[in-house]
Amino acid sequence: MTMATYLSEASMRVHSDDNLLHEKEVDETYLRLRNELSSVEIDGVSFFLAEGDLLFDEDELLFYARRRRLASLRFAERLIGNGPELGDAQTVTSGPAELMGVIRNGRPVRWDAGMLLTYCVLRRTFDSDENYRTVVAAMDEAARSWESICGVSFAHVSRLDDSADMKPDGVLYPVREISVDSTMVASAFFPTDAVFRRRMLINRLRYYTTSFDRVGVLRHELGHVLGFRHEHIRSGAPAACGDESEANTIPLTAYDPQSVMHYYCGGRGTHLFNFTENDIIGAQKLYGPPLDDTHVILPEDTETGWSDGSEDVVGFESHIKDLFRQRDRGAMRTFRNFDLWKYEDVKEHALDILREVEGGTMPCDGPWPQSSVDQFKKWVDTGMNP
Repeated sequence: MTMATYLSEASMRVHSDDNLLHEKEVDETYLRLRNELSSVEIDGVSFFLAEGDLLFDEDELLFYARRRRLASLRFAERLIGNGPELGDAQTVTSGPAELMGVIRNGRPVRWDAGMLLTYCVLRRTFDSDENYRTVVAAMDEAARSWESICGVSFAHVSRLDDSADMKPDGVLYPVREISVDSTMVASAFFPTDAVFRRRMLINRLRYYTTSFDRVGVLRHELGHVLGFRHEHIRSGAPAACGDESEANTIPLTAYDPQSVMHYYCGGRGTHLFNFTENDIIGAQKLYGPPLDDTHVILPEDTETGWSDGSEDVVGFESHIKDLFRQRDRGAMRTFRNFDLWKYEDVKEHALDILREVEGGTMPCDGPWPQSSVDQFKKWVDTGMNP
């Protein structure tokens, strides 16, 4: 980069910062929200709390205000008969009710197929071991419930729970406890959020005493992680639920007052945050049906179909491939760039895989039974047959 280019880019950044500063001073929607919304401080940074569990810094609040202003203008245009603009999200008033997702550039936001969504629960941030164990159990149950209805896969990387780093390498996001004097019970993130903003927060002052189901609260927050917006911000919701922006959203059909993504407000919603049948339909529109989670677990006294005799052939397709679950495959494709369901890839990395499964560090959510480790070792020792 030349000095002239550097100075030019620096000048553009300063100019951009000046524009943002000026817009914050004159944007009525931003100023109103800044005055109305409560704020919390996390790690020395102030955030504004919108829609109950969404946190925005000052710049993000400005962009949120822009979207709300544009949404209001479009709504006004529809009222006076100009019709919706191209690409404007439509609210359907009849038909099956499903989830409402986030869109970017006209397309629904979602994680890549097969990606393993890994997390840890940072033990040192919790006020007590009891709180830590409560959240570990609730996170596991909430994650398993999403896996049971659509094609997503979560994994708790428990070996990183004792990490001193607030954003450990090796997981998509950490779960941590904070203490803020706010109505917020918990908060998460969207797939579009920057890497440093990917964390799930549990408010110590509200989560353990809330009247809402604790697993249900985290089921709701994981809905945000998967890319789903609040259901109660839609035009069909009671006025008591608040007036929030539907900008950058796609209604997968009509308003669902019982949705897992709906707060309890205006006499609608529930305290359990369970899935409705329509939630399941909506989730499968983005992520497909549940993944095949078959993991061959062979009890120690079960016949495996092969013996210690070298005359028996252990093959990849017949004996090894099914040892790897869809979530294991997703993890390796995401973090190691190879496919556990492809013979050539597994053969190339066989010694590394054997070392990991013998040491109990793979899979990340729990070791293989010894019989499965022995079977994989047998395959390696006998020439790694296809």
